[in-house]
Order: sequence, then C-alpha cells, then structure tokens
Amino acid sequence: MKKPNIGPRPANAQAVIVAELVENRSDLQSDYFATAVVGTVVLAWSSHTKDLFAEMRKAAATFEPTADLGPGCGRFFAGIILSTDIPRDKSNGSGYYKGGPSHWHQDLAGDRWDRKTFTTRAAAEAFIAAAGAPHDISFGGFIATFEWEVREEKIEHREKYSMGAGYYLSQTGAYSSGWRIRKHSIAGEYGARRLAEMLAATDAPVADVPAVEPIKCECGEVLGSEACRAYKVAGPKLATVVSASAFELARATRAARQLTARD
Repeated sequence: MKKPNIGPRPANAQAVIVAELVENRSDLQSDYFATAVVGTVVLAWSSHTKDLFAEMRKAAATFEPTADLGPGCGRFFAGIILSTDIPRDKSNGSGYYKGGPSHWHQDLAGDRWDRKTFTTRAAAEAFIAAAGAPHDISFGGFIATFEWEVREEKIEHREKYSMGAGYYLSQTGAYSSGWRIRKHSIAGEYGARRLAEMLAATDAPVADVPAVEPIKCECGEVLGSEACRAYKVAGPKLATVVSASAFELARATRAARQLTARD
C-alpha cells in the first residue's frame, strides 16, 4: 500500500486532509454504537480549515484504498423498476406501482442483500448496456413492463450536529468499518501535537513537524523538567521520552496528567 509523499509543511498550512481507517465496534444487542480509528494516513496539506468536498476528493484520489472517494466517484446501484402500474388484485387489494422495485429480475439485478454496486455512474451504465433490457411479465393477462434505473447513495456526509461525525467522505455510514476522508486543523499547540501523531502514524519523518513550545505540566512547570511533579513521580524516564520526538511528547502529556492526578 503506497502512501502519498506530501512533502514538508508549507508556511501557509492550516489543516491536513487525512484518510482514516475506521473499525466499527458497535454492539446492536446492547444498543451500543461506537467506532475507533485504527489507521491514519496524511494525504495533503490545506491552506484553510473549510470543509470542501472537492478538495477532499482530490486528496482521496492520491491514495489507492480511498481512490473510490475521488472526483466523479460515488456509490451507484443498478436496479430494475416497474415502468407501468400493475392493477390491484380485487381479492386482497394488493398491487404494484410504477417506480417500485422489481421482485422478478434478481438474476439480472440481484436482490436487496446483493445489489449491483459501482463506484461511478459510467460503470453502472456500462453494466446495464451489457445486461440488456429486462423482460416483461404477464399478471393475469396484464403485461407489466420494466426498466433499469441507476440510483446514487451519497458519500459526502454532512453531520455537523450533536453526536454527528462532522464532514467526511465515506462509502459507508457513520457506524461502519472502512476508510473515510476528513480534514483536521493543525493550528496552535494542540494542532501541532495532533499533526505529529498523524504524521508518525503515516510513517512520515517527524522532522517535517514544526517545533512547538515547551508544554507545561498540570503543576505549572515545564513537562519533564526536574521541578515537574510528574517528573518526581515518574523519574528521569519521563524526561527522556519528552525529548525523543513531538509524537512521544503528546503521549507523555497524557501520561503526566494521569500521574499528577494520582499523586
């Protein structure tokens, strides 16, 4: 799996576009819904923090596992629908109507559990052209006709509301496993630490990360210094970890807070 080479951070970079491998950890029986990010790849720098799907799609095309989220891509289904109404059965009042899905052409279009799915509209239309027109069916002497239809399911998710996942690209929903594309701000001290973690996860050189100011511990002293309460509890090992890299610095910060809370 070849990862894109994004180069050093530009002077005007305010955000990064990343590919996140999400794992669904929901438990439907206990009504528990959750996901976890188990992989991160930084795809591109951005000079702003606006969530623009066109920009995200361009970045997605540079990484093979997310190429199906690139420009012109989506989630398209080729299905067969009724092109005429089927009169109601006078005995039980049942009937089928124009635009409804066909229950009689599963050999061509599959069923609701095995739909013909494509990442581009052109691919769906090419499949339809090769499959040919669906056959007519007689219902009590009435001839029902059918036709193909291409339906698109959104991959541009807009969930900026309570409990939503924000703006992101994904072939699946919020509580599903798979890759998604989103943007993260890298402004400020927190953004710099977060960027260091994401670059480290991408196996990019930590040297590309701009230097950050020394981080203060909960006690008010510089984290890892001899005057730091967390240093007194954890010993010199903490100072060694802090000086190792910006990526370890973020981990050390969390560890220091936990140590300070217990002391």
